[in-house]
Amino acid sequence: MKARLHPTDPLFDATLNEALLEAQAPLLPPPERQAALRERVLAGVTAAPLPASVEHLTVRGLEGDWLPLMPGIHIKLLREDVATRSYLLRMAPGARLPAHGHSHEEECLVLEGDVWLDELHAHAGDYHLARRGRPHGVVRSDGGCLLFLRGQKEYVAPGTNESHVGRKSVGTRKGHAGFVSC
Repeated sequence: MKARLHPTDPLFDATLNEALLEAQAPLLPPPERQAALRERVLAGVTAAPLPASVEHLTVRGLEGDWLPLMPGIHIKLLREDVATRSYLLRMAPGARLPAHGHSHEEECLVLEGDVWLDELHAHAGDYHLARRGRPHGVVRSDGGCLLFLRGQKEYVAPGTNESHVGRKSVGTRKGHAGFVSC
C-alpha cells in the first residue's frame, strides 16, 4: 500500500486535496445503523448530569471548527440536542445550496452580507422563517454571507415529501459536513 502524503511534504497540494475532499459524497451508514448510533450517543449524553457550574453555553468566535460543506460553503456547529441544531453558515461570493424543503420550521438570521432565498433577497439584519412543508429554491449569495440558522435536524429531499433524519449531520466524514438546509 502506498504511503499518504503528509501536509508538510513538499509534494502535498492543499488546494487539490481540498477540492478532492469537497467532490466526494458523504458516506452514510444504513438508516437503521444511523438510528442505533444516534440513540447510543444520546443515551450517553443525557445519562450524565450537568455540573452545577454549567448553566449557560457560550461559544467564542475563535472556538469551534469551520467544516467544508460544499464548494464555497463552511459550517460551524454551535449547539445540537435531540431534535434541533444551531449553526453558522458562511457562504463565499457565488456559493449555492441546492433546492430543498423543511419538515419543521427553520430560522435564519443574516449576520453579514447578502443571500438569496429563492427569490427573496435578504441582507445583514434580516430574519427569515422557513415554514414547515414549504420548499426553498436554490439558496445563493452574490457577495458572500454569514448566516445563523436554527431548526430541526431533519430536512426534506428536493422533489419529495420524505423527511430524512441525520442526512444533514455535521461531521459525516472527517473534516467535512453533510448536507444542511437553510
